Amino acid sequence: MELAFYWELAAPYSEGCDELLAACGEKRAARLRRLGKERLAASLSAQLLCRTAWCTVSGLEPSAFLLEEDGRGKPFVPGSSVFVSLSHSGSYAAAAAAAVPVGIDLQALRPVSPRLLTRRFNGEERAWIGAAPAENTARAIRLWTMQEAWAKLRGVGIFAGEQFHAAFRGDDLLPEGDGVRFHFPQGPEGCLLTLCLSRFTGETDTDGSFTRCLHLGRTAAE
Repeated sequence: MELAFYWELAAPYSEGCDELLAACGEKRAARLRRLGKERLAASLSAQLLCRTAWCTVSGLEPSAFLLEEDGRGKPFVPGSSVFVSLSHSGSYAAAAAAAVPVGIDLQALRPVSPRLLTRRFNGEERAWIGAAPAENTARAIRLWTMQEAWAKLRGVGIFAGEQFHAAFRGDDLLPEGDGVRFHFPQGPEGCLLTLCLSRFTGETDTDGSFTRCLHLGRTAAE
C-alpha cells in the first residue's frame, strides 16, 4: 500500500489522553501538553488515525509507532521512510501516511473574512472565488485546504514566506502544480478534505486518481 488516509469524529477528552502522549516524541509531547483539553483531544484523535494509516503503509505493528516533530513542527516517525500528516477541524480529525511526501488538511466550511481573503489569496484566486457567488465559501475553503496541505507537505508555516497559489484553466481549478498533485476525496459532512502529494509515478487512471495505490478510508467510528 502506497498511501492511506482516514477521518473520523474526534474523541472527547478523557484521562486516556495522557496515556496516548506516551506515543509522542519529546518535542511533540511538550507542545501538546500546553494545549487545552479540547484541542489536545482533537490532536490525539488525529494521531491515532495517523498510527492506523502509518501501520497500513509500513506494514508494521502499532507498537513500532512513535510520532515526533522536527524543528518546524512537521510530524515524522523516527527511522521510518513513510511520510505522515495530520489535521483536525471542528468536530473531526484526519491523517494520512504515504510512501512519498504528503500533506492533508481538513477544514470546516465557514465564511472567510474579506481581510483573510486578501491576505491568503492572490488576485486570480480571489477572482475564481468571486466568480461563483453561491459557492464562494466552498471555493475559498478549498483553496485554503490546498495551501495548508501543501505547507504541511513542505514543512513550512502558511505565512512563513513560502505559499502555494493555485492555477486555473478557465473556471476549472487545476489539481497540480509546483511538483505536487492534489486530491479531493469525500470528507465529513460540512467539511472539505484535501490531500497533497509529491508527483507520484505509479499507475493512475486517466483523471489522475490512484488505482491500486490509494486506500481511501474512514474508520468505523465515522
